[in-house]
Amino acid sequence: MLVSCKQFSLKNIWLGRRVRQFHPRIIYVVRKHLSVLHAAIDINDVKQAFGHHLVELPEESVPFPDSYTQAAQTDHHHEDTQTSHARNQPQPQPQPQPQPQPRPQSQSQQEPPPTDHYQLAVGYGWSLDFRFIDGEARGVNLECDSKAMFLAFSGGVHDDLAPYGFQPD
Repeated sequence: MLVSCKQFSLKNIWLGRRVRQFHPRIIYVVRKHLSVLHAAIDINDVKQAFGHHLVELPEESVPFPDSYTQAAQTDHHHEDTQTSHARNQPQPQPQPQPQPQPRPQSQSQQEPPPTDHYQLAVGYGWSLDFRFIDGEARGVNLECDSKAMFLAFSGGVHDDLAPYGFQPD
């Protein structure tokens, strides 16, 4: 179920109102995608409807696992020892560095934590960014890449938009 939108214009698109800042094709496609989000009971419904157009976004607040930080520290220490040896001694034969033994990880650290943040490619360079929690799409936001900004236009279609499917009338 569609619960909340971050943009007033997106709410107007959902309610069927005319939004002048968007091309009618964009409005039609966005409304179609919003209707699928509204009808979805769980995220599997959305995945089945959109397939590879739905991308699960990683949580921004999740830190790197310990294995990444240990590898970075080992590489940094290895570089420091090589530069100090180069200054003090002639070129020695490189000796293999012992690899750190990986720590046994618990089941929760082996898999990334599930996320509820998704991005749905709408088309024409536009996408819907939302959170899907307990069968409800929350904080739906309409985003676009730099070329699609021209679609919020005040006149004709720009020539650079041909890759997005727009042809001048």
